[in-house]
Amino acid sequence: MTDHSQAAQAAGASITALSIALIGVPYIALLWGFIGAAVALVLTGPETPKGAMLSVLAAGLVGAAGGHAAAEYVTGHAQVGGSVLVITSLLIGAGAKPILGAAIAAVIVAIGRFGGQK
Repeated sequence: MTDHSQAAQAAGASITALSIALIGVPYIALLWGFIGAAVALVLTGPETPKGAMLSVLAAGLVGAAGGHAAAEYVTGHAQVGGSVLVITSLLIGAGAKPILGAAIAAVIVAIGRFGGQK
């Protein structure tokens, strides 16, 4: 009979390896980067649906990458995890959302003005 905790550990290790191989950051950083961006979405002003979706996606990825880099810098280790990674990813994802939201809104307006849909 197999132990369920070993299966869960194997699944978690597989997900981590896949996310690091595809994107370059641990999945926990992605998760908390997107949570930070979603929290900031609630706290920022109204946006178009397309702009909100793009800014949350971009802020989540920036939060994950920035949080991972900041956690490595703070801890001094290449392999980071735990609370430092969670906090840095959450804060950078939340902080990047308003900036990227404004930038994406400006790009959408510029595209519409210079040949987009009228």
